[in-house]
Amino acid sequence: YRENRSLDVSKLVLPYTGLHPDLQGFRLVHLTDIHAGPFISFDTIAEIVTRANGLKPDLIVMTGDYINHNPNYVDGCLKILDELEAPAGVLGVYGNHDYYTGISTMRAAFGKTQISMLSDSQGVAKGLEGLLNIVGADDPVSGWATDARFRNLTQVSRLILPERFNLLLSHRPGIFRICQEWNV
Repeated sequence: YRENRSLDVSKLVLPYTGLHPDLQGFRLVHLTDIHAGPFISFDTIAEIVTRANGLKPDLIVMTGDYINHNPNYVDGCLKILDELEAPAGVLGVYGNHDYYTGISTMRAAFGKTQISMLSDSQGVAKGLEGLLNIVGADDPVSGWATDARFRNLTQVSRLILPERFNLLLSHRPGIFRICQEWNV
């Protein structure tokens, strides 16, 4: 409830050996936990979108909790998020608050946008087919951030492709302890 007063941009350079030349210098913007509602205004979300686009990313990924829990904010929030722009696309996964809001409402609203939502599935980065594999794990909607039990880990693990650079998206950071051997 306080963090919305100042937007924070963290810039990280992540070195990888053996990276395909088309992925070297690749710029990714990651947005998470927007929580549109009475404490996060549409003006704040519009500022987030403007700043994200201003970073000139190759790809934008989002990892859930777009709405705090009131479905009245869905259309306004997603109309603004649909203005995100990146040549390789905009992809996301759902968080627990998106389920609290009403997952069928969220899925229908995202279906009207250019944003590709992943739910225990793979996504495509435009222009990087065959190089970058994006996998989205659905939120378990249970437990805390680090101890949630994911329902379809076997299915998600089968989506990892050893010959590609694999990017795993999840609202819950606990999955990254689980998938240490997955080459993500």
